[in-house]
Amino acid sequence: MRKVFLFSLLLLFFSCGTKSEKIRLTKEDLNLVLTDLAGNHTNLADAYGEVIFLNYWASWCPPCRAEMPSVQQLYHRYKDQIKFVFISLEEPVEDSKNYLEQGGFSFPSHQVESVIPTKIKPASLPTTLIISKNGTVELKKGGARDWNQKDVYELLDSLIQKK
Repeated sequence: MRKVFLFSLLLLFFSCGTKSEKIRLTKEDLNLVLTDLAGNHTNLADAYGEVIFLNYWASWCPPCRAEMPSVQQLYHRYKDQIKFVFISLEEPVEDSKNYLEQGGFSFPSHQVESVIPTKIKPASLPTTLIISKNGTVELKKGGARDWNQKDVYELLDSLIQKK
């Protein structure tokens, strides 16, 4: 019984993470109305045609909090080259705002104002999608990771260079 439990636990651990499936999104698949922490409205679909780093998070989520410093470093490095969209879920806007201010995080965060389209809906927090200019989900990661890594830089650099 103990071996079955340990095997199940290992299977669960290794099944979480980067998804290798690449799906192609249309502009309609990104139709998601958002409000930033200052109250301004935007639609994720407006970023179609750009490289998008889409991250779902919450301040109460320990894995989300763990990856925030590396996310901030990545944002600082690429903020002028790709579209970063951070979406705080399942918490009041004030909680998101306070957490970001107290942590010294400068990346833009949003709240959802419409139904999240199925193809980009997270199954867990954090969830990150890196989407190419043509709408291909190049990376989908459920769970925390260190985003300040060479493999991420190489992926983003290659996507930025593609027309």
